[in-house]
Formats: sequence, structure tokens, C-alpha cells
Amino acid sequence: MPVLRTPWLVAALLATASAWSQQEPLPVKPPDVPTGVVPLPQGPPNTAPQSSLPAPAQLSTRSLAWSPDLSAVKGFVSKQPVTLQQAVAIALYTNRNFSAAIANLQQAEGRTGEARAELNPSITFNGNVPYYDKATTFDTSALSGGGIGNSSAPPFVVLPQFNPVFTAALTLPIDLFGATRSAASQAQLNEVAARIDINRVRNQVVYDVKSAFFNVLRAQAQVAVATDNVNNALARLDDANKNYQAGTNSRFDIITAQRDVADAQQSLIVAKAQVSVNLAALKNTMGLDIASHLDISSQGAVQQPEGVQPPSAVQTAGKSPEEPQPAAPVDKTNASPKEPGGKIVPLTPPSLQNVSDDFDFGLEYRHLLDEALHNRPEILEAEAQVSAQHKGL
Repeated sequence: MPVLRTPWLVAALLATASAWSQQEPLPVKPPDVPTGVVPLPQGPPNTAPQSSLPAPAQLSTRSLAWSPDLSAVKGFVSKQPVTLQQAVAIALYTNRNFSAAIANLQQAEGRTGEARAELNPSITFNGNVPYYDKATTFDTSALSGGGIGNSSAPPFVVLPQFNPVFTAALTLPIDLFGATRSAASQAQLNEVAARIDINRVRNQVVYDVKSAFFNVLRAQAQVAVATDNVNNALARLDDANKNYQAGTNSRFDIITAQRDVADAQQSLIVAKAQVSVNLAALKNTMGLDIASHLDISSQGAVQQPEGVQPPSAVQTAGKSPEEPQPAAPVDKTNASPKEPGGKIVPLTPPSLQNVSDDFDFGLEYRHLLDEALHNRPEILEAEAQVSAQHKGL
């Protein structure tokens, strides 16, 4: 096959390469972030809590050898309203993840001690005390061909019947390539990571408890709002009844006011149910039985930052703080709309300082709970794991 020769193409390529070589290089914009080796932070990391926290209830710096005493905790919370700090302390005592993090730190400390011990000299002692049925002897007359009984020399004892042997050894490790020191540093860094993980778990527990606690207070405030709505609807119903008696409005206005009262009462029931739901979530976060009685107090729940005055201390110039309004008369029964001429009693708004748990689980709750504890597969699995760990101990 003939080869096509194109000298003009080769010349064009050479001319183009020469032109590119004579051009000045384009300026390169320096990167915004300096390149190179980034220096690592010096010194140990901060493994202390970032803010002041309450001490866990009945919990030392060591891990728990047994499960938390929930009966004692239930007895404590049933006698008095629980504040936010007490709720956090109880959660830190009963939380499983926090106890596991403390146990992991103890294991990391033990591994660090083991790794450091490899660098220290060691002394080992060994003893062996064998006792045979009889001594092992050797007769020298057998070498000369004489009889055993004709030899004048006594038999030579090769191995006595009681032969204790004791040995001692001193070992000094020499870490030529730094492998042992690297293992010790690795174990120490793992210990630091375990300490930081404790902070992570503790912060998560505190966040969960505070969120659940404030959710209960927020739901209680929503109950107060729903109560005011019911009272306003009752007041409008009372006005409608009076106007109907005076003949200034129709029966339709009374029916409309009664509908508004029913809607407000339904919203109040939903708000009270939300308080019970949030209280159950708070109990679960604190590690308490959902059927246990729990009252919480908002005292000390709001923490002001340093240098910031609370809202109650900030007053508008030239104005005096509003005086608290007297509470409505206490009425234990729920008010209901009545026919014209009846007396309508407004509801008492709930207290925003204390939230009481008055939810009734019913008579079948305990029976259903016992059945679930005996049949649920995760409960049976946990019991098997506990039995296995007891055998391991």
C-alpha cells in the first residue's frame, strides 16, 4: 500500500509549535487557601464539659456494676415536683448509652496501661517441684564390666527423687523501631477519643431531656391558651343567652355560640392530651416507667446568659409593670353550655409553674404490660444476653 507523504502538514505543525513556544505563559491565579502541610493543633484536646451540668444522681466516676435502682428514683419523683436540673441528673444516672460510654473509657484506660507496661522492665519467677517414685541412679562399675554388687563406689544419682527447680528472669525491652511506643501512643489517643465520646453522649442526653422538659412546659402553656379560648367562648355564649332573653337576637346566635364552645372544648382536650404525650416522652428520656407519677416544676428552667438581665427586670421607661390578674374561682368540673337562664362558670386556667401528671392508663394497662414483658422477643433476647453476661462474669 503506498504511503502518502505530506511535507506541508509537517511544516505547519512545526510552525505552530514554534509559535506556542514563543508566547508568554498565562498568569496563574494563586489559590485562596494556602497549600502545603497544615500544622496540627498542639496540646491535649479539651475533654471537659463545655458548660456546667448537674452531677448524675447516685453515680460515681466509675461505671455501674448493677442496673440503676429505678424503684428509688420513682420514689423520689413521686414525692415532689422535679426541676430541670433534677431531671437531667436522673437521666444521666439511668441512661444506658452514658453508662456504656463510661465503661468504654475504663476499657481504654486499661488498654493504655497495658501498652505502657510493655515499655517497663519485667521480672518473672518460675518454680517447678517434681517428685518421682524413686531417684534415677547410674552405677559406674558397669563401665568396667564388674558386677553391680562388687563395686566399691556408690551409684551416681542422675535425677533425685525430689528435685525442685526455681528460675528467675529479668527482661528489659528494647524498642529499636518504636513499635511499642507507637502502640502506647495509639492506646492513649483511643483513651482521649473515649473521653470525648463521653462528652458527646452526655451532651445528647442533656439535650434530649431539656427538649422533652420544655415541650411539656410548652404544652402546658397551650392548655392555658385553650382554657382562655373556652372561657371566651363561654362568655360569648352567656352574652348570647342574655341577648336572647332580652329579645335582641335569635336562637341561631345561641346555637352558634354553643358550637364555638364545643370547638374550644375539643381544642382543650387535644391540648391536655398533648401534655400527657409530652410527659410520657419526658419519662422515657429520663429512663422512668411510663406509668410512674411525675410532676415537674419550671423553677430554674430558664437560664439567663451571663451579663443578660431577665425580661422581668427590663421595664419600659415611664411605665410600671402590670399587676397580675386574680385567678378565677376554682371549679373542678368542666363547664358546659347551658340553656338560656342557666349559670355558666368559667374554667380555671392551669398553673404554669407546676405540671402534674393525672393521666389514667386504665385497669387493663398492667395486664397488657405484663403480657408484653413475657412475650415480646426483644425482652426475651435481652434476658438471654443478661444471663450470658452473668455466666461470663
